[in-house]
Amino acid sequence: MTTSANDGGSRRDVGTLLEALPYIREFYGKTIVIKYGGAAMNDPALKEEFARDVALIKYVGINPVIVHGGGPEITAYMERLDLPVEFVEGLRVSDAATVEVAKMVLVGKVNKDIVGLINRHGQRAVGLSGDDGLLFRCSRQASPSGRDIGFVGRIDEVQHSCGRGLCPTAVDVKQIASHPRIYHQSVPHEAAEAVDRPGVAREPQRMP
Repeated sequence: MTTSANDGGSRRDVGTLLEALPYIREFYGKTIVIKYGGAAMNDPALKEEFARDVALIKYVGINPVIVHGGGPEITAYMERLDLPVEFVEGLRVSDAATVEVAKMVLVGKVNKDIVGLINRHGQRAVGLSGDDGLLFRCSRQASPSGRDIGFVGRIDEVQHSCGRGLCPTAVDVKQIASHPRIYHQSVPHEAAEAVDRPGVAREPQRMP
């Protein structure tokens, strides 16, 4: 009897599902927040694996919410446009031109690429930015030492009703609560933590 490479891959997939079964039981019907960034956004194979895993999570009855960044792509486009790139204490200094580039790159390209990958793996994903349906509201944020870093915001409020029934994929661009200007969330993990905050979103669960 012979086995093909596909047979081996199928056995690995079954093994993965069996290993994940306790977590599937625990988190079935619940919402989890996935922070997507780093090397997994740059390597084509890792991007495909990520999208496949998100689709699988949805198929087994868990509701994923994805929050992603894209800082390196913002920097690359700013350099192509001969715009200054400046960081203060790890936070991007964001003037009006920087925010426009960030919105163009994160909302118009990175977010749509992620949505397309998940859709191709059989699940319906929807791309949202912080100003879609007032998903994120924020207040202006200074650097840790108090320096002004421009249009950078800290998330204060998350609108939990956006994207219900789909695979929401959110990018960290949003409006300040007291002023109708778009702000940039300079640290993507803070956006994920805001969505994951009990009572702010839809009571998402934190996996071990």
